[in-house]
Amino acid sequence: MRFFLLSALTISAVVAIALRVVHERNRGVNIGFAIQDASKDLRKQQDIIHQLRIERAALLDPKRLRPEATLIGLRAATPDEVVPMPVEVSDAQ
Repeated sequence: MRFFLLSALTISAVVAIALRVVHERNRGVNIGFAIQDASKDLRKQQDIIHQLRIERAALLDPKRLRPEATLIGLRAATPDEVVPMPVEVSDAQ
């Protein structure tokens, strides 16, 4: 009887440890998939940022802006139209 209880306890412990190992391994694989998905999303977002920077540079190109500005009646300021602004020194450190 004692041998049977000891054997049952040992088998139960081995099964419990094996289940724990399988569970942790499965959890690790799931985390790996989540990291892979997050990496793909990060690459997509970086590509979008890159495209937006290219678009912004194209939109702010002076060769494009100057004709647009003249179409709506804007022109370069003359020297007497430029008002210098006083520079304020901040005490913040």
